[in-house]
Amino acid sequence: MSLRSTWLALWLAVCAPMAGAAPWLVDGRPAPAAQQAVDILAAAATEGLQPDDYHATRLAQAVASAARGPALGPDAAQQLEDALTAALQRYLGDLRSGRIDPRQIQQNYTQPAAPRIDATTALQQALAAPSLADAVRAAAPQVPLYASLRTELARYRALGAPAAWATPLPALPGRKLEAGQAWAGLAQLMQRLVVLGDLPADAQPPALYDEALQNGVKAFQQRHALASDGVIGKATLDALAISPTARARQIELAMERLRWTPLLRGPRMIVVNIPEFVLRAYEVQDGRVSLQLAMKVIVGKALDTRTPLFDEDMRFIEFSPYWN
Repeated sequence: MSLRSTWLALWLAVCAPMAGAAPWLVDGRPAPAAQQAVDILAAAATEGLQPDDYHATRLAQAVASAARGPALGPDAAQQLEDALTAALQRYLGDLRSGRIDPRQIQQNYTQPAAPRIDATTALQQALAAPSLADAVRAAAPQVPLYASLRTELARYRALGAPAAWATPLPALPGRKLEAGQAWAGLAQLMQRLVVLGDLPADAQPPALYDEALQNGVKAFQQRHALASDGVIGKATLDALAISPTARARQIELAMERLRWTPLLRGPRMIVVNIPEFVLRAYEVQDGRVSLQLAMKVIVGKALDTRTPLFDEDMRFIEFSPYWN
């Protein structure tokens, strides 16, 4: 297949480009912005997105080929520019508003009032910024929670597939494991906590469930919004069973859901993370989002008294409400 037909097919596969070509190539050669663009697309996984959705590998190969080989002719250069533009537009849209419309997965979801990003305008503004990478990253949700998820995603991916999760933990000796009890899973539990950073690397497996191992379990429980009492019951055992690979996938999904959520609707926001049982209050000052308050909250049961999901302007607050 010729270079021209290859890029024509790629252009059709991505989407129609914006009006007015972006400055990706100069005289048939990739400009610095073109290399920055393919680097951004190649790193899409750091945002919980899929580089293949943006043809990251093929675009990187095409840009490298254009840099090393003969200068591209007008038609081939235009096709490459169109493909880069379309890929960056799609990436910006996904980064800001999510890869999919949540209504497509049969969720009871009301589309927020905030419109989806205008990818054409956003790309033009990003190209005009001093740093294309910084401007593109600014399209991601700017709340601290999203940045924390991005950091945790990288951490869990770096763990790979540790041997500590090769086999499941054995059943507990009773309904729960408490201090001073013996358990066949103590060594494997210690290994998992070491991998996750809840115990030091030089920890030694104890004969009984001792204080040192309990402290590691407490740290794990606190990070996972569990009762940090050091007692291993069903909830803690289930959380310990999730491998780093599976946890990374959960984080990717959490980042996607956060992109669906219109958090930056005003200078002050109160957000309840229902699965975490935590309320957070944010304030926006000079474009920076800061956490002002965090507290535990009570939420309903999923099957009979489910907490409703909504996004509204707050008009009043009722203190000490009746519980009936």
